[in-house]
This record gives sequence, C-alpha cells and structure tokens, in this order.
Amino acid sequence: MSKRTVFIPMKTSSKKKPMVRVAEPDPIRVAFLYGDLGVDQREIARLLGTSIGAVERAVKANVLTRHQPPHGAWSEALVREFAALTAINLPALDHVDPEDVWTKLRVALRAELPKRISRDARALFRVDGFLAALPHRQRAALRRLTRERLEFLRGDLGMQTPEIARLLDVSWSAAHTAVAHLKVHRSEPYHQGLNEELLGTLARALGTDAWPIERMSSDGYLREDRQWSSVRGGTAKGLLRLAAERRLDLAVLDQFIADIPKLVAERRARLMSKVPVKRSADRTKKAA
Repeated sequence: MSKRTVFIPMKTSSKKKPMVRVAEPDPIRVAFLYGDLGVDQREIARLLGTSIGAVERAVKANVLTRHQPPHGAWSEALVREFAALTAINLPALDHVDPEDVWTKLRVALRAELPKRISRDARALFRVDGFLAALPHRQRAALRRLTRERLEFLRGDLGMQTPEIARLLDVSWSAAHTAVAHLKVHRSEPYHQGLNEELLGTLARALGTDAWPIERMSSDGYLREDRQWSSVRGGTAKGLLRLAAERRLDLAVLDQFIADIPKLVAERRARLMSKVPVKRSADRTKKAA
C-alpha cells in the first residue's frame, strides 16, 4: 500500500499593522469650511489632513449644516477683510442683487480658499486668528441694529435695507430680519420737525461741512415737494460715504437721534421769539 503524504500547513506568525489614529480636526475650522463656505467633507478632510470619518464626527458633534453659517451671514465689508487677509481676489458686485451678495462672495471664497491653503500652509493659521474673533464680531454687528437707528435711517431718511446694511456693517439678511421684526417702515417719519437745518447740525457733529444735497433736478428745476426728498437723500449719501471711509462715529449719530426732540423744541422756541407780537388796539382811544 502506498503511503499517503499529508501536507499540514504551517502557521505563520504575522504581526498586525499598528492602527494609526488620525487626529481630530479643529471644530472651528470645520464649522467655517462646512457651514460658512459650504466646502464638502472630502475636501475638508484633505485640507485639514484628516479622515472623512473625523470630519463627519465633527459635523455631527457640533450640529453643523452645510451652507448655514453658525454665526450668521457675513457683511460685505467682513468678507472683503477676510479676502485681503488671505490674498483672494473677489468678483465685482456692481450688478448683483443685495440679497445675493453673500452667496456670490461665498462661492468665490469656496473656490479660491482651498487653492490658497494648498499653496501656503500658513494661510490656515491666518484664518484661525480671524475665526477666533468672528463670533464676537457677528454679535456686535447684530447689536448695531437698534430700533432708534433703524427708525431714523429707514423711517426719517428713507434709506433702503441694503444701504442700512452697508452703513452699519451688517449682512443684508440680518438687516432685513431686524427691519421686519421691529416693523420699521421706509419713509415713515418717526421724528416730527426734522428739517435741513437740524440735519446740517448732524453733518457738523460728524466732522463734515455739509451733506451732498442735489438742489436741481434733471430738468433744471426743483419742485417744492421734492426738496425734502433731496435733503434726505443727500444726508443718506453723506452717511454712506463716511461709513465707507471709516469715519462714521455711531456714538455721535446715536446722540443726535436722542437729541432730535430737544433740538426741534429749541428751534421752535427761537422761531417763536422772532415773531412780532400783535398789539391789541388801544381801547381807551376815543372814537373819531
């Protein structure tokens, strides 16, 4: 009988490869890239040098939603400041609707920032400093939307919501929400007796000689019913110019708004003092 040869496989000792633990990403960076800019999770993992699973955990732990900024939409000035910090060129916004400004700028940042970070690792650390102050700055922006300012700017001067947003350095959506919540109607005067003389007082208090008021209409005439509209428009234009030049002192503006009733009363008192008093007929005068 032939013997059968049985081959018994030898057990080879194989060492398991040690598991490499991926560092958890900074939740502030994830919130910015995912919530503010809307970068997808795979791209975030690549930029931050982590795994997709780690990014997913950060998103769930912080209850983040893509395209929904955790601290609210940014103002145009805030976006431009961030773009200057990271050397990103932004598109022109001349023909963009005010409500679409944040969306347009966010798309530009989402397209360019990953490229900037990939080329320059230090760019991410510059972003960190900006993000550390972002929650405080966004809360401060909301506090600038006071009822008194909105009643004066929108009600008395007739400014539109996008103009108010630029003036107070807030996002259009934040200004729109505040106007709707406080029910401030455009061109509905909240301060009776406000006139060009008093608005000139505001101009001097803010360090400018006069507001850029257009006295003549396009046809060369200025109707009486359009005169106050020109004064209001010139005041609004002057305030926007000061804000763009970083020369608008909101404390001075607030003080003027608070003093309007007193200034109106003082002006009326001066006018009354100049009106000659009618003398009553001398009753003792003999009839002719």
